[in-house]
Amino acid sequence: MRIYHGGELAKRSYYLNVKKWELIPLEDGSIIEGEPKQIFFRLSLIETLFSAPLLGAVYVIFLPIAGFVVLAKVLCTRMRKWL
Repeated sequence: MRIYHGGELAKRSYYLNVKKWELIPLEDGSIIEGEPKQIFFRLSLIETLFSAPLLGAVYVIFLPIAGFVVLAKVLCTRMRKWL
């Protein structure tokens, strides 16, 4: 798997922005938008079909867990101030 950076020419495929966890569809001759420091991976159609639902599932599972963690932290902080 080749690593691409922002500003490079792209072939027709889907590219995964590692920083934002975003799938970007690009056509032949398109330029990958982003800073030269940003890292992108080129995904084939098969890899895209498997990774897109997986990324969605991780988001759906992680978001409620993150909410409960933040709620627990807020409650613990308020309990410390109260005691």
